[in-house]
Amino acid sequence: WLPEAKSLRQNKNKPLRYFTLPGKWAYDILFFEKEGIIQKDMRGFPDVRFCDNRPKSYSDAKRLLGNTIGKKENFERLVLDDQVEFWDGFPYDIYNLDFCGTCFPDNQPPFSETFQAIEKIITKHASNNQHPFIIFLTMKALDSETNPQAKEQLIQNIETNRTDANFTQQINALIPDTRTFANQNFVDFILISIPKIICHLSQSHCDVEVKAQAKYLRHSPKAGDYYITKFVFISLP
Repeated sequence: WLPEAKSLRQNKNKPLRYFTLPGKWAYDILFFEKEGIIQKDMRGFPDVRFCDNRPKSYSDAKRLLGNTIGKKENFERLVLDDQVEFWDGFPYDIYNLDFCGTCFPDNQPPFSETFQAIEKIITKHASNNQHPFIIFLTMKALDSETNPQAKEQLIQNIETNRTDANFTQQINALIPDTRTFANQNFVDFILISIPKIICHLSQSHCDVEVKAQAKYLRHSPKAGDYYITKFVFISLP
């Protein structure tokens, strides 16, 4: 993340506007300030906005960040309900969307509110020609916590490439059977699917480049072993 953030800071030649889900320690904000990517004044971080829906985590972060504007709320509700704590700082140069759960929770429709909110942000940027900007997206990839209808839609989304003569040979070589691939290699299935969704959401508004994607193993007593997936997207003017 740091090289992309530094590059954008150099490109814009000024401290960046930053929206984040920082967690209780707000490490990302403190680190970005140390690296000169965002600025701090006596009261807090004037060009930073943040949210957390967990009361303890939010209050801990707020104590660290002083008068920095934040809200104890879901990211999705901030954006979709036009809450002032988000939109008064718009447009942001970087969005750090570090989610604890999956982007396709089993209690939401297949096109989750997370992606509705991301689409709204991309649309707003494009309508005012506010480029470039970066989205850091982090999410859990766990089949058992993913909406089955969403998984089916992701499978069909990949299958559309198979019917396109420009991609048929490549997709047949990489993924001979999408359903089997999704069931047996769910994490890699997500690594392929998420960039395709983001690019689809943006295609009528702007170009988006997938700069990086990665996965790493985590463990919890409840879920056991699972993977976190990370993506870096940059909009192009």
